[in-house]
Amino acid sequence: CMRTRHRRADGSSYPITLHFLRVQRDGKQMIVALGDDRTAEHTAAEANYQYQLRFNTLASNMPGLVYQFVAHPDGSSNFPYLSEGCQSLLGVTVAHLQQQPGLFLKLILPEDRQSYIDTLLASTRALSPLNWEGRIWIEDFKDVKWINVRATPHALIEPRGTVEWDGIMTNITASRREQEEKDAAHMRLAELTAHIEEAKEEERTRIAREIHDDLGGNLT
Repeated sequence: CMRTRHRRADGSSYPITLHFLRVQRDGKQMIVALGDDRTAEHTAAEANYQYQLRFNTLASNMPGLVYQFVAHPDGSSNFPYLSEGCQSLLGVTVAHLQQQPGLFLKLILPEDRQSYIDTLLASTRALSPLNWEGRIWIEDFKDVKWINVRATPHALIEPRGTVEWDGIMTNITASRREQEEKDAAHMRLAELTAHIEEAKEEERTRIAREIHDDLGGNLT
């Protein structure tokens, strides 16, 4: 068979698949060509290509990492899709993470890892939105990042028990550090306020003692 295009009488063309059959008729060898109009198939493929192109353009321009994650009943997992933000956010290439999906869990700091596992399991069981914040270690940068993971799960028909998440990971290091600085400032303010109140109380006690001593002396 072969794929080509046929031209109509009005000059327009359409995709077609030709199937060639060798037959014998009246003692003569003949080749019969059967054509399948592929216009609908071609239109659907073009629409899908344009959709994928728009999606990839949108994903590549979004801050963070757009991803799909699948958890299988046997405990295995994979990332069917990862946007190009993978390298800048996680410090690993798309190909590397897709080949070793368990690497993502290893990037999470040990003290934050269990909270991610618990959040993922809760989302799996209830098919509820995944929302997690935690720290990861970026080996290439020798640095710790705070990330936020938000995703929506849905159960796949086959194999039964498989869940897929569509979501986005974003770098929230700056906002977390800002919040930590605010918390530290509030703590320092609270300590200063407590110190001032303690100093005031000590001053009140000292003044009361002096007044008491003066009155006692005068009475004597």
